[in-house]
Amino acid sequence: MNKIIITILIFFSISNVSSAATNYEKATIRLLDKITAKSSLIDIDINKIYNHGSLDIKIYKCWNAPLDQKPETKMLVEVLETKKSGKEQIFFGWLFASSPSISSIEHPIYDITAIKCNKIEQL
Repeated sequence: MNKIIITILIFFSISNVSSAATNYEKATIRLLDKITAKSSLIDIDINKIYNHGSLDIKIYKCWNAPLDQKPETKMLVEVLETKKSGKEQIFFGWLFASSPSISSIEHPIYDITAIKCNKIEQL
């Protein structure tokens, strides 16, 4: 009986290691200016505001799937737009790198796409 319990505990501890959350310091997004057709890869610090034109972009969380799962990157993003009347939240939600059409940022000038999560040494 003890061997079965120990085996179960070892199995769950190994499976938890592969799905453990990794803390990423940066996230890479692709920002497309629809007017100029200029595309830029931008590295943004997690929980810091990045300003691009009239947009303020803040990434709260960045998640990469473990190696034993289907490749996926998810980002929890907030986008504010500065207008004459003040700042207006135009997006708050998850962006998926594999399916940008699922949760797109609806803006007349910019498209924002999740690319990957980075640790400092990966940049």
